[in-house]
Amino acid sequence: TIVAKANQPIVAYTGDDGKFQFIYKYVSNKPYLADDSAASYRHNCELLDDGILYCARLNDAGQGEWLALLHGQGFLTEKHGFHSQADVLIECRRAAEMIGATPMDRPEDIETNAVNDCTYVMLTKNHKRQKTSPGNQRTGNTTGHILEFVHPLINKKQNDLRDHTSRHFQWHTFILGGHPSQGDRGERGF
Repeated sequence: TIVAKANQPIVAYTGDDGKFQFIYKYVSNKPYLADDSAASYRHNCELLDDGILYCARLNDAGQGEWLALLHGQGFLTEKHGFHSQADVLIECRRAAEMIGATPMDRPEDIETNAVNDCTYVMLTKNHKRQKTSPGNQRTGNTTGHILEFVHPLINKKQNDLRDHTSRHFQWHTFILGGHPSQGDRGERGF
């Protein structure tokens, strides 16, 4: 999903729908121009060409951090097989793992709520999970769950605008799939 707010960078959220894969967001380096001029149209058409890709690390106690996938930083160097930014982007799974992103239970769909400006991550399932981790609170996850990401407010006087470009967010489990009588495994589903 893409979040486009006037005069702010665009943010594009995506998930890698595989077992133990990662949640990503892209932030453009230039702002989105909301007017209808031809110059703004040309400008906005290039926003996905110049920006930074991040991967999510979920910490205990509901805190989250977006880690930049940038060549030359941390493990993303030639010594570790990343010879350019293109290598980092092509091998973003390996790069995300190396810098400490949180492996998730198949992040399939990500949407931002137009009412509260929070972002929801749909995690399909992961029956192979043997150990819990932040954001993945059950083993043998056969029914999936939904996380809510809450970014800081841009202006505390306006409760509806969140800073999706922020490197920090709070997270919590919004919905846990499965039948309540099945406990954590939820094998019967809905």
